[in-house]
Order: sequence, then structure tokens, then C-alpha cells
Amino acid sequence: AGKRRIISDIQKDIARARRGIERLPDSSKYGVLIATEYFDALTTKLERTPVEAIKRQRQRIGILTRITIIIRIQFRRLMHS
Repeated sequence: AGKRRIISDIQKDIARARRGIERLPDSSKYGVLIATEYFDALTTKLERTPVEAIKRQRQRIGILTRITIIIRIQFRRLMHS
């Protein structure tokens, strides 16, 4: 129950962050968006990972996921400019 509550709180924070990104200065939006998407990917991974594995080993998102996030954000920026 504890892990689910923590994950739920994090997901709410991520949703609030996404809504707030539009109010940031243009110079900050890109970096904050990438950080938010990284954190979302890590949260999804933690949600799927047993608590014992989380306690035993540092959890990270892989390089391919990170690259995919950056490419997806860059593509969205190009489509909206």
C-alpha cells in the first residue's frame, strides 16, 4: 500500500508539472519538459518493479528510453514551431 500511495503522489506531481510547463519562460520549457518526462519514465519503471528490487538496486531508465524522450520532445517542438 505504501508504494502505491507514493507512486500515486508522484504521478499527481508530474501531472501538475506538465500543466505548469506552459507558464514557464521559453528558455526553461525544454529542460523542464525533459526532466519531467525522465521522471515519469522512472516512476513507471518503479511502479512495475517489486519493492525488494528497488531496495536492493538503484533503478534507472536506460539510454534508449532517454534518447527516445529527447527525440519525441524535439519532434513536438518542430511540429509546433
